[in-house]
Amino acid sequence: MRVETQNGSRALDLFFYIYNVVKRRRYRKENKRVQSGAVVFFGDSITDRCDLKTYYPDIYALNRGISGNTCSDLYHRLDVSVCEARPSKIVLLAGINDMMNLERSAEETARRYEILLRALREKCPDVPLICQSVYPGYDAEKNKKNRGLIFPIKALTPDIIRLNERIRELCGTYGAVYVDVFSRLQRSDGTMDPAYSDDGCHPNDAGYRIAAEVLRGCLG
Repeated sequence: MRVETQNGSRALDLFFYIYNVVKRRRYRKENKRVQSGAVVFFGDSITDRCDLKTYYPDIYALNRGISGNTCSDLYHRLDVSVCEARPSKIVLLAGINDMMNLERSAEETARRYEILLRALREKCPDVPLICQSVYPGYDAEKNKKNRGLIFPIKALTPDIIRLNERIRELCGTYGAVYVDVFSRLQRSDGTMDPAYSDDGCHPNDAGYRIAAEVLRGCLG
């Protein structure tokens, strides 16, 4: 995820640009040596930070997450990140950066999500596609665990809920499986239970374990 700093976003944008380039080069090299049939986890920093060996130890999986990515970013790296890896399943998580960083509405984010979903279906027509709900968030306080880096996204709760409704609908249209992780991480007001994140957005160990528990039934 991106977060604004007092120095502005220019340096941060440069960092994420370079990070994207480095990651794509790494994926291109990996694709030449990995076996086909992996479960490819495709997404932004929530995926990028997920240690697949820890949370999915019995599954042959590839992590193709890149921090800061939006739905459009994922669309533009679909081939090198997913298709060229010849996956057996695709697990998608996207959308929060569109709303948090670019201030897109739930509907505009859903439109871009649909473009990505349609492209995945066209390029990988026979590969099972699993779409995670966007996770909830909350307004965390700065502390040692998050090292002062927080993501106050409580105000986005109604947009996250609406986007998840649209993702569920799109899954029906495009023959994908919708997995509701949101409900397992939320409190009664729709925000994330602080037990599952230290910074208000990214899962901690407990959060990733809950997500893995929900997803495991779809991964075989």
